Amino acid sequence: HRRNADRWAAIRMLSKLVSGWAGGGVISWQLLHYATIGLLLNATLYGAYLLLTLTWLDSVSAMTVVYGSGVLLGFVLNRKITFNHHGGQHAALLRYLVCYAIGYIIDLSALWLFAGKLGLPHQVVQGGVTIALAVILFAFQKYWVFPSRRPPGLAFASRATL
Repeated sequence: HRRNADRWAAIRMLSKLVSGWAGGGVISWQLLHYATIGLLLNATLYGAYLLLTLTWLDSVSAMTVVYGSGVLLGFVLNRKITFNHHGGQHAALLRYLVCYAIGYIIDLSALWLFAGKLGLPHQVVQGGVTIALAVILFAFQKYWVFPSRRPPGLAFASRATL
């Protein structure tokens, strides 16, 4: 029971830290949900990437398989959990796919340049690109893919006041 209490205390502390950093509003909860989903999903996908490159595929093919799987899972999880989006699913999916197509090009270009041309380890390159893309894609999802339908003045209001 002590271990669970410690975990909840750590989660509350992280939530307060993120809330204070992001102004205590909706963005802080979205960022916390996005980060949690992203960490769990990307850790799983990165493990799959490493397994695929060790056993079956080259780095670019493995990245393509993992990226496509992550895009679909990420859409479902972030639409429902992170952004609580109730707008048109098909339009949101199209915007989401555009964002992730851009992300794929960035990912592929980074692997080509840094691993293929400059000789850096593909594992390190893929790990770094994953982190950089997470930040960029959060902003795209928050403001374009799953836009809030709240009036602008309530954009940073906490859930407790809505």
